[in-house]
Amino acid sequence: MSVIYKVLASMDIEMRRQESISRNLAGSQIPGYKGETVLSTDFDGYVDRYSEHGQGTLLDDNHVSFDSGPLKHTGRPLDFALSGNGFFEITTPEGETLYTRNGRFTLSPSGEIQTIDGFKLEASVGNFQLQGEEDVNELFLKDDGSIAVGIGLNERELGRIKVVGIEDLKMLERISSSYYKLPDKHQDMAEDMEVGDFNISGRTLENANITPVKEMITMIDSMRKFEMAQRLMKMRDGLKHKEYQTFGS
Repeated sequence: MSVIYKVLASMDIEMRRQESISRNLAGSQIPGYKGETVLSTDFDGYVDRYSEHGQGTLLDDNHVSFDSGPLKHTGRPLDFALSGNGFFEITTPEGETLYTRNGRFTLSPSGEIQTIDGFKLEASVGNFQLQGEEDVNELFLKDDGSIAVGIGLNERELGRIKVVGIEDLKMLERISSSYYKLPDKHQDMAEDMEVGDFNISGRTLENANITPVKEMITMIDSMRKFEMAQRLMKMRDGLKHKEYQTFGS
């Protein structure tokens, strides 16, 4: 029976891995997307302490890599990119605090800077709202993360982007391809980053930190492993069937 458990466990791992790869492929064109991998571990030695046979592999968890993705200049005034550490802090209409690396923003009907999903971009200083005839095309980002609009004597500073550092990235829960949150009991792990401790660029986006070609290669490898496990199960079933026929004759 231990062989069957091991094969079934490996099939389950590969199914989970293919689901993870599918999410990566879907997120490969989303700014700031962070790739995930399925972690598994050989736990025969662990199980051997409690039973005669090990069970092969154990599904650990989906691991998100928060490595920075490559930057791409877009020329769009509401595109911002973080490199290195840090997250943009945003607030949903329901008041929930979320974190993102997707720096593609837009304007609300009232002139506030928000995500494409309508979540407000938080400022550590000031308020991101254009007034009157102010032109979004005259908006620019300063080195310290401050956003200003206008030219020369007409320049007006709106505020400084709030960039947050997370003490333990493992505590972040992914709720979509772009957004993360901290559990209520771990809210204190988010701290405002000081100017100079983060790097931010204007009219630029951070691309996903995965490449579709590499993900496709990994998916093909995973599918081959799954198919091999299926063949082993069929062979095992065939042998059992022959044994049963022999025993019954």
